Amino acid sequence: MARLGRTRGRDWSGRRRQRRSFNIPPLVRNLLILAAIAAVITATGEASARLLSAILIVANLALFGAMLYFGYTIWRQNRGTFDLMEPRLRYALYGCSIAIALVVLTAPLWVRGFASSAVFFLLLAGLGFAIWRLWQESRRYYY
Repeated sequence: MARLGRTRGRDWSGRRRQRRSFNIPPLVRNLLILAAIAAVITATGEASARLLSAILIVANLALFGAMLYFGYTIWRQNRGTFDLMEPRLRYALYGCSIAIALVVLTAPLWVRGFASSAVFFLLLAGLGFAIWRLWQESRRYYY
């Protein structure tokens, strides 16, 4: 009597099954799927513009939610460290975090061209550097 657990890749009689696939690499398959989706969206015309704007809004909200979750987990893991910071450093750190959130949330309202997008990235870089610098300043020991 044949064991039931040893039938992987074989049919009921014990012969090996022929796999009928094209052996397309996963990268190529995924790119073809994306190309097909892009072709369908392009072919639909004006309806696709509304669909893409709705998808963009959902993606922005998902990005902001991910940023909130990331910030919350960092805050939760470092609560004690934040409590040991000087109040001026802690308030500056929280202010920079809120400023980054506001810049990201309001970006669709004011980022239109090259100059405004450069300002957007400069603000993000500057606020990120300020957060990093405040964090390093809070870890410095004074003797």
